[in-house]
Amino acid sequence: MSAVDDVCHCFIVLFFADTDDNGRRRRPSLSEKYALAMTSTTTTWESVLWILTAAFLWGATDPLLKRFGGEAVAKKEEEEKKEKGGGGGGVLRDLAASFSDWKYAAAFAANQLGSAAFLVALSVSDVTVAVPAANGLKFAFTAAVGRALGEEPPPAAAARAGLALIVAGCFLQMAA
Repeated sequence: MSAVDDVCHCFIVLFFADTDDNGRRRRPSLSEKYALAMTSTTTTWESVLWILTAAFLWGATDPLLKRFGGEAVAKKEEEEKKEKGGGGGGVLRDLAASFSDWKYAAAFAANQLGSAAFLVALSVSDVTVAVPAANGLKFAFTAAVGRALGEEPPPAAAARAGLALIVAGCFLQMAA
């Protein structure tokens, strides 16, 4: 069974009715759901790869979404001011402006691919490893990409030490 099949099977068992031995439809009990959710596997190179992929996609797209979303909204407001003499506010208008920019839409799609990679990581690794590792490494990737884009000043020594400890802890956890 592939990792994608595992994710699909977990989704079906957790959220949809199952059949008993007599072919009658029934909902899985809470203990069955818990047993399925707590089924763990050892941390393998495959799970490490999926965790790193999810963390990178989430972390790298955060600064991009911030940058491209702001650019798209500012561009839309400037166009409205030229046309009407004033720009109206609104969340829906800002969302439409953001998604009309291909750069924002591409960054958002990459972020969602990170969520898909995270689901696969959950299916091939232990939840107690995948969740903290992916979320911790996301911060390191966000800091690195934000710095590469020139958005953030270099972190202070304490912040760099904290990021190093997060990364080290994640790798120690995956190695254990």
